Amino acid sequence: MYNNQWEQDIILRIATQLGRLSIDVELMFGIFSRGTKSCTKEDFKYQCLNRLNLKDQLTEKELDLFLNNHIKLKDKRNVNQKDFVDIFSAAITAARNATRNQ
Repeated sequence: MYNNQWEQDIILRIATQLGRLSIDVELMFGIFSRGTKSCTKEDFKYQCLNRLNLKDQLTEKELDLFLNNHIKLKDKRNVNQKDFVDIFSAAITAARNATRNQ
């Protein structure tokens, strides 16, 4: 089940929601961390499901799989701003471009 394509799909679903916000990717991380440089995986998951309203698109189990298996996150307790930017920046840009081109 967990493979590169599946992982990219999860990233794109989150990035599509985030791409609707007209703020820099670095500042976007504040949604998850309340303005600090890192957040727990639980906080990240909660914000994805509730604040970004992704409950219809993602399950808690899928987010757990993603957060515990992504190469940049698997050995960490927290998600930090740099990892967030590294993981989501390109996908957010792609989502924004796709929206503009529709």
